[in-house]
Amino acid sequence: MQVDIADLRGGACQGAAVRTGFSRWALMGLCLPILSCQPAPTASGNEVQGVWERREITRVQAGEETVDTNPGPSLYIFTRTHYSIVLLRSADAPSSFATRWSPSDDEKIARYDAVAVNSGTYEIADGSLVTRPVIARVADFVGGEARYEYRVSGDTLWLRMVEELSFDGVPAPWLQTRRTQSKLVRVE
Repeated sequence: MQVDIADLRGGACQGAAVRTGFSRWALMGLCLPILSCQPAPTASGNEVQGVWERREITRVQAGEETVDTNPGPSLYIFTRTHYSIVLLRSADAPSSFATRWSPSDDEKIARYDAVAVNSGTYEIADGSLVTRPVIARVADFVGGEARYEYRVSGDTLWLRMVEELSFDGVPAPWLQTRRTQSKLVRVE
């Protein structure tokens, strides 16, 4: 490639324009990878929207606090207006049956107690997250509601159970003797 001296005499303005253009592209090249690491904001601005896993559960019962940093597997899914929660209550829950695909009655009962499942709608109001199950493992909970105090910091969501009511407004008896707080981490 030949360069004519006259082409190089375009003056300081052309050189500045080229340098400025190059600087902008270089800056964008540096910033785009950084910006792409940030979680994408949801269309509704709802900070709980996404998929979460429970990584820790704190239980307070009879004045004694215990922290489980290895809870059973779980998925908490929040869309714009709906949610789904599925979890094993303990990492020690039975993982398979003695005869594959044919659990005994005792195994069914043990598994029933080990799993929590409910899905429905939710709303955030007055600093609370309120779920209203349309389907649940516990039939009395269908049409009821659970109220949580919640807090989000980055990719961490804390849910503290405040109230759980059956479809006809009867409080869950376990909330009189124990409180739980779950620490969840965003996985998607």
